[in-house]
Amino acid sequence: MVVGVGTGCRHDDELGPAVAESVADLHLPGVDVETSGGDLTELLDLWRGADLAVLVDAVARTPSHPGRIERIDAERTAAAAAAASSHSLGVAEAVRLARSLDRLPGRLVVFAVDAARLDLGFGLSTAVASAVPQAVAAVVAELERSRISAEK
Repeated sequence: MVVGVGTGCRHDDELGPAVAESVADLHLPGVDVETSGGDLTELLDLWRGADLAVLVDAVARTPSHPGRIERIDAERTAAAAAAASSHSLGVAEAVRLARSLDRLPGRLVVFAVDAARLDLGFGLSTAVASAVPQAVAAVVAELERSRISAEK
């Protein structure tokens, strides 16, 4: 399962859905692709029962390196909770809540991409738009690693 987290009205917050759309266009067998505005309960419902959930989200970090992609293995580290999602209550809180309710998927991986702009408006910044193909490749590689591991 792949979930692109974000909305289209806050510039780089569109990153997650843009990556999800690109992954969906690949028509990977056995891979469900969804988007989410970052609502806690929606995220828990989307990844319910998934062996692997891969989330992609724009993050606001200081210092920021727009377009930088960080892979966070969410179920094994508290770093996922520290990722500064661009949503007031979003991925980090969903991970904490899922952990406390024992509702994490089998594996949860977050690809956090540093945002340049999260103000109101449309269109990705140049740096974040340039990171979309890299984020898609990272998601596909993660799915492939998981498939190979499952076959062993």
